[in-house]
Amino acid sequence: MTSRHHGSRNRHRGFTLVELTIALVVIGLLAASIFVGGSSLIDMADRKATIKQLLDLRAASAQFKERYRFVPGDFPVGVEIATVSAVCRIGGSGAGNGDGLIQRAAAGASESTCAVDHLYQSGLLANPLLSTKYGAIDIMSRADASAYFTATTGAASTNNVRDTIRNVIVLENIPCSLAHGIDEALDDGNLANPNGTVAGFSGVCVGSSMVWLAVGL
Repeated sequence: MTSRHHGSRNRHRGFTLVELTIALVVIGLLAASIFVGGSSLIDMADRKATIKQLLDLRAASAQFKERYRFVPGDFPVGVEIATVSAVCRIGGSGAGNGDGLIQRAAAGASESTCAVDHLYQSGLLANPLLSTKYGAIDIMSRADASAYFTATTGAASTNNVRDTIRNVIVLENIPCSLAHGIDEALDDGNLANPNGTVAGFSGVCVGSSMVWLAVGL
């Protein structure tokens, strides 16, 4: 009789400490793999969405130049685009001067802020709100982009895009993984290449650091 009671107690005992530890380790590993997989999917979605915006912006700018013979923002708009805001047409504070450079002002309207308005109001850009989840996407001359980076961060800019590129798309404070993904898709995958069309403002970036990125327009 005594042995049967002992057998019954053994059959209905709970998990041992070792078994619970093993179970928790397995659960932790599964959770980690799900988190890493989910993060990778989110990163891939961010990359695709950002690259699409860049390609759309490049295509719209090329069509704009073909149609009006000026780059967006630099076009001294009169009556050619009826719905362009007053500050972005002749006589406005952001009116283009036709020199081929998309100039940026430290404050107020400029060719840089008017560039997207030109593209949107001419029907070449579907969405005027250009940004990543990390910050704004801007268009400006290469020289103004370097000055803007230095004024904002206090660091010297390399901005090693090809010398023949006069205007760039600027992405602020994006992760290295996203910057490298953009470079691989649109250029050669080397952020420090001085002859590329995509470059970091401070050369290479590694790990989880953030970087400013210049993409030739």
